Amino acid sequence: PRRSVHVWSSQLSALYSLRIRWGDLATRFVRSVGRPEKKKAWVQLSLGETYSPDELMTDEDELAKQRGSRGKQPRGLVPKWAKMVSFSCDVQADTLLWKAVAIGPDEQNHTVDFGTAVEWDELAEVLDRQYEHADGGDPMQAAVGVLDSSDGNRTKEIYAFCKKYSRPTRPVYAVKGSSNELGGKLYRETIIGVTRKARTKTAKQFKGLSLILVATDYWEETLQGFLESGHSTACQPVIEDRDYLADLLNATYAEKTNKRGRTTVLWQKREPEQPNDRRDSWRYALCGAQVLL
Repeated sequence: PRRSVHVWSSQLSALYSLRIRWGDLATRFVRSVGRPEKKKAWVQLSLGETYSPDELMTDEDELAKQRGSRGKQPRGLVPKWAKMVSFSCDVQADTLLWKAVAIGPDEQNHTVDFGTAVEWDELAEVLDRQYEHADGGDPMQAAVGVLDSSDGNRTKEIYAFCKKYSRPTRPVYAVKGSSNELGGKLYRETIIGVTRKARTKTAKQFKGLSLILVATDYWEETLQGFLESGHSTACQPVIEDRDYLADLLNATYAEKTNKRGRTTVLWQKREPEQPNDRRDSWRYALCGAQVLL
């Protein structure tokens, strides 16, 4: 399609092709739902049309109805299909927002438990918490833990916690979001002072500690896909907490102009003044499981 620019190009829609089955196109479309980058590729490369971002789900009542349609899930119970539990924490100036997420095959995930800690010792107790498994087997506890160090306000405390409570059978990583593509990888593990320069006093103190860089765009798209499709589930207290659900929905894929005047399309808060820390902790929990696998 023609646009009001000096240079433009076009291509025929794949719907006209005799070599591509409509079922394949339908499959590509289904896989793109809720994932703007995949949807953009489908619209431009398959339909040959100009892409405009969809309106993403914004209503917490709609999300609650969707999540609740699968029946009430008790807090602290790991679903039968779950293979592991991933623990994450979004570190605030004065609070520690934690979440335990059950992980299963085919990207299935379920929020088992969540809460707020104040002291690091309290967070350590939650990290070691055991959860009943719906299959009647042995209780499960977190197989991996991740703490968000993106803000940089409590980096020393985060590194110290990871160093103290990480063990071979349950690693605990510091993580940080990255707007770079990371060479197409979902995450990149760096070693402070080895593969990552230790420029600050804190970094030099914790030389050898792992810091996981998380590919923000990929995981934001993945989360949004889960929200739009209902692929993820949560315990009943999450469904009943409208503030929690609003937090999960506080993200959008939109244009943003940087200080140099360059405009890019990226994930950002829909409501800048409102939190989306629960969404962040969910994203890091999923990435933490991927690191372990």
